Amino acid sequence: MTRLGFVAAAVLVPACSSSDGGDNGPVAPGSAVASIQFTQPPLMLVVNDTLKLDLVLRDATGNALAGRAVTWSSQSPNVATVSAQGVLRGVAQGRTQITAASEGKEAQFDVNVVVIETSVDRLASGTLAFTSDRAGNFEVFAVGAAGVRRMTTNQEADLVDGWSRDGSRIVFHQSRPGDPTLANWSYWFMNSDASNQIEIAGIEWLPSHDLSRRATSAFNQTITVVNLNGTGALELLPRGSAPDVLLAAWSPDGTRLVYSARVSGVRDLFVINADGSGGRNVTNSPAVNDAAAFWSPDGRRLVSHDLGSGSLYLVNTDGTGPSELVAGEVVGFPRFADLPSWSPDR
Repeated sequence: MTRLGFVAAAVLVPACSSSDGGDNGPVAPGSAVASIQFTQPPLMLVVNDTLKLDLVLRDATGNALAGRAVTWSSQSPNVATVSAQGVLRGVAQGRTQITAASEGKEAQFDVNVVVIETSVDRLASGTLAFTSDRAGNFEVFAVGAAGVRRMTTNQEADLVDGWSRDGSRIVFHQSRPGDPTLANWSYWFMNSDASNQIEIAGIEWLPSHDLSRRATSAFNQTITVVNLNGTGALELLPRGSAPDVLLAAWSPDGTRLVYSARVSGVRDLFVINADGSGGRNVTNSPAVNDAAAFWSPDGRRLVSHDLGSGSLYLVNTDGTGPSELVAGEVVGFPRFADLPSWSPDR
């Protein structure tokens, strides 16, 4: 049989301990390799990451064999390479098959090599958190070099929201028992190893990126910031000073908040420091009804969403440089451009 791809030199498999489950003691030197079993082969590998592959060779009766030569190969070395010692390395995005061979026996597994952006909202240390109903209920899972891991296990639906900025915790939404309506969901966080799952607050609260504080537009009259443990509550606006307040988002560095409030019948965007100082109107446009805002990763610009026309506008956080990015369409009713997402380098 002819096999295309990169082939590493053969190495000897070290002695295997009796904890393999099929090792029944010393094996005669003449025992042939009957099977090759990988130990938790990865489903995904990030470009430039490496992972040591482990396997067990067994004879026809299931005994683990030691001291046998193993040859490693990659079907597409331009995607991933594997060394003579079984060290897998991601090269470029794509999919390849890794093969281990010994004494005429082979075993293969497929691995996806991916390019992971450095967006700290979704990723930490090369791990991706996602939501899936593969277990029969919507739960949070994580996938990385070691494969897919289920992070939540309960009867409620769990939807991943993002990572804390330091990558140590995952934020997710959980439905209330017996009530799947969005209005009755709550914020939770857990450590990146799925431990210490704690409810933060109801869905009306917005956690800061480092999960140290939370904010809400209480009764649409003011903005309140409080520590996660409930201490240090601070109202940033005098009640009634900004009609119909809608909280939009924390700045990437957690020092400011942007919110929408009515001014002379239309909505403008305001930026305020998390201690209540420095509040200012950054859009101040009677022709645009700004209802939502999205920070650029460097915290210097905002994209706003106009409820009237459905357009997206760009403005600096000091109020300068306003411009229309994407025009909405009004054919009887607005056709919205909405939910923009910045690339990590902007």
